[in-house]
Amino acid sequence: MTNEQITQAILEMREEAAKSAIHQAALDEKIKAAFIRIDELKELHISVQKLALSVERQTGELARTNERQAAIQTDLNEVKAKPAKRWDAIVMALIGAVVSAVIGWFAGKGGG
Repeated sequence: MTNEQITQAILEMREEAAKSAIHQAALDEKIKAAFIRIDELKELHISVQKLALSVERQTGELARTNERQAAIQTDLNEVKAKPAKRWDAIVMALIGAVVSAVIGWFAGKGGG
């Protein structure tokens, strides 16, 4: 191999090394971008987990609220029913008194 050929081979190797360095730099940038994206996805994943836990807690609270509302509705229905029961009892007592008075009147008239 002549000096010229050796020089040419060295120049070609340097060109290939420069191309490889440029290619390596591009790959390094892509790798950095991929790691940044991975970090962003990790943060997003953590946010989604927190959101899921929050929704789970809210669902439990909503269920307890619904249970309390049902209990309050039952109590309210009982309170609403009490005056009607009292009114029914008063009406029955009045009817009983009237019937007793009528029977007493007839009994007094018949025996008198």
